[in-house]
Amino acid sequence: MDNHLHSNDVMVQITMAELVPKLPMLHLRLPEGLISENPVTVGNTIYYISLTGDIAYIDVFEEMLNNEEKLRFTNSIIQALGRIKSEKSVSLISQFINHESPYRRTVVARALKNLNTPESIALLLTMKDDTDFMIRAMIYMR
Repeated sequence: MDNHLHSNDVMVQITMAELVPKLPMLHLRLPEGLISENPVTVGNTIYYISLTGDIAYIDVFEEMLNNEEKLRFTNSIIQALGRIKSEKSVSLISQFINHESPYRRTVVARALKNLNTPESIALLLTMKDDTDFMIRAMIYMR
């Protein structure tokens, strides 16, 4: 699994995405991927964690969101929080709802929509007048 966590190969990533949720023994290797110096490894690990739905990582993701050295992974973490269905996910995502970047706000909107809880949908609807067309379309199409 070591070589596979930092692979850019799409076929490896697809295979890993299928295996990780089904094989708990692979979950044991995920924490070390988050502290890797290799940004591909960290990004892949965040994605694989999101597929497990393991809420135990939410506090780790919160720490990463507050760590200057990990800010490059913010969009990946927001997406992961949208897949890990937890009330805490909503509060962590909500801090980016008015971010200056339209791309970041789109990631936020998609994560809130994916959570599909009354609280996340209420927050999503507050974005109905966003200047970005993709966000308005996402709300309209929900």
